[in-house]
Amino acid sequence: MRFVLLSIFLTFCIPALPQQAIIDSLNIELSKSDIPDENRLKILNNLSYENHLINPEKGLELSDKAIELAKKLKSSKGLAFAYQNKGTNYHALSNDSMALLMYDKAIEIHKESTNLVGVAKTTFNKGLIYFGNSDYLRANECNLQAFEIFEKEKDSFLMAKMLNSIGINLMYRSKYSEALDTYLKALKLYDTLNLNNSFDYGSTLANIGILHNKLGNHPLAIDYQNDAQEVYERLNYPIGVANTYNSLGNIYDSMDKPREAIDFYKKAYLIMTEIGNKEGMANALTNIGIAYTSLKNYSKSLEYLNKTKPIYQDLENKNSLSIVFSAIGDNYLKKYEYIGDKKLLDDAKGNFQIALELNNNDNLDFQIQILDELAKVNHLQANYKQAYDIKVQAERLKDSFSMSEKKAEIAKLESEFKYQKKLAQLNSSHEIEQANSQANLSHEKLLKKITIAGSSILILLIIASFLLYKRRKEVMTKALITETELKALRSQMNPHFIFNSLNSISDYVLKNDKESAINYLSKFSKLIRQILENSEKELVPLDEDIAILENYLDIERRRFSNKFSYSINTDKNIDPQNTLIPPLILQPFIENSIIHGFKKKDNDGMINISFTKENNIIICTVEDNGVGRVEKTIAEKEINKTSLGTKITKSRIDILNKQKNTNGSVEIIDKRQGTLVKVSIPLQLAF
Repeated sequence: MRFVLLSIFLTFCIPALPQQAIIDSLNIELSKSDIPDENRLKILNNLSYENHLINPEKGLELSDKAIELAKKLKSSKGLAFAYQNKGTNYHALSNDSMALLMYDKAIEIHKESTNLVGVAKTTFNKGLIYFGNSDYLRANECNLQAFEIFEKEKDSFLMAKMLNSIGINLMYRSKYSEALDTYLKALKLYDTLNLNNSFDYGSTLANIGILHNKLGNHPLAIDYQNDAQEVYERLNYPIGVANTYNSLGNIYDSMDKPREAIDFYKKAYLIMTEIGNKEGMANALTNIGIAYTSLKNYSKSLEYLNKTKPIYQDLENKNSLSIVFSAIGDNYLKKYEYIGDKKLLDDAKGNFQIALELNNNDNLDFQIQILDELAKVNHLQANYKQAYDIKVQAERLKDSFSMSEKKAEIAKLESEFKYQKKLAQLNSSHEIEQANSQANLSHEKLLKKITIAGSSILILLIIASFLLYKRRKEVMTKALITETELKALRSQMNPHFIFNSLNSISDYVLKNDKESAINYLSKFSKLIRQILENSEKELVPLDEDIAILENYLDIERRRFSNKFSYSINTDKNIDPQNTLIPPLILQPFIENSIIHGFKKKDNDGMINISFTKENNIIICTVEDNGVGRVEKTIAEKEINKTSLGTKITKSRIDILNKQKNTNGSVEIIDKRQGTLVKVSIPLQLAF
């Protein structure tokens, strides 16, 4: 998945007429109003606000005049709106720091005059800026604060605007099902208010189109963007039109049609250039550069991408900069795959690392992508250890992201159903209109058609709801049971192991001198660190696990006064750095050999550990020369009593088998003298 820059725009404007016509009308009013009174202040504020859509520089000039007049008139309300409009014009020019400063001044004045609606509107506009900087949590806080005020005021229109904005934040945090539900609530409110042909309705349609693109519903995504664009064109709203062109480019880029995508991005760039929107210009240039990488035109791609860096640096937009550096890294990586120059791998790695440093951690999906690319580059450079560590980091993030992916799957089903429902409703409405227009149709026939259409929708709703409920329950239950069982067993394993190790320390301190105790504790602290580092990992490289086992065996051998020796052998056909096994899978069996197998031995105990490969199976064995069949009857009760670690290991293998659909097994063989344990694990490689 390539990350492109999306364009979403929200503000408190309701253009019912072409924008220039509104401005022309206000200019006429202003020319007639020579007296510096409240009426002139109101006209200046309205003019300042309306200009932010097409001429924000003029909007700033007018807002300054409004501020000056409001101060002379001592009009708190007029002054607050003047600062608010000045912030909106700064935001249109992508000067976010000044915009926030103006909004804070407006909020302070609104609060002093107890204008709660003014506070809410300005707070919402602050949220837009935070959203633009990918600070989705702070953006959502602003939206929720505003929504609570509008709900208390029972303002359905502004509640709908907040729902649209909240839906955007949810979508960018990968909560797709919740986002879709929120968008639909907003559309319902607009329908109730008869505003389904307004700017705000178009904005919500465009955002639903973006969501459909994220879910892979490309035809629906295109339909929604085209519908939104028609609304924006009727309202003469150039930023909205440019944003839909950018979104259409994103869709075609997702469909692996970069040439068509570039055409749309260039249209967006031209409009943003005409109105002086620097951020919109940079977004379009970035997306053009990404599309040229897909076309293997790497020099053209870099030309566009490098143009955007100074713009985003001036705007202090770290998240967009992160996307640019990631795109440049991808450019070098793709070029390496095309021509094989290894120097390009260093260039790719450097850019991916910068992208990771700049990335806002709230965007997990993008962070995972960068880590995957870094792991790939390190693997190509034969830095297997680094590659594996980065891959593990990515997998941890994927675990936290997995539930969002499941919600995305559910949201996809829900959105498809709701779209079909909408079509059915539209078809039904069309039939009703036709019936009404024909004089020869009786009232009974019309009623019958309505009943049939309504019944069809109801049946469709019931069936789809049942299927969605069943699918959701299966997906969520399966994921919850499997992951919960595995985490529970891991949580048993680590305390069990650490408890026995702490007992070893206590025993060693009591039996030996201080210097030996300090050396022992030093080894143990290293062991604890190794255990903690691997505690959340499902699989680790074999060489890392062997290192932990060696440290553990050294500690235990010293505690038992060297009464046993050990050896660890690895098959030549196994690459320890690239072969993955569950962490500490053999430790409980080694512990049993030491504690129980050598209990009656004074010395000459021997533990042989080996890792061999047969076909696609890794066989891990622990063999000792301790208690065997002769002593089994005497020791069996004690062994069974203290073999919790062994039971946990068997359960871990069983659950991993369920998760991975594999055939791992544990086999314990009593020899004439000693015990042999075989743990068979399907071969898994890091790369």
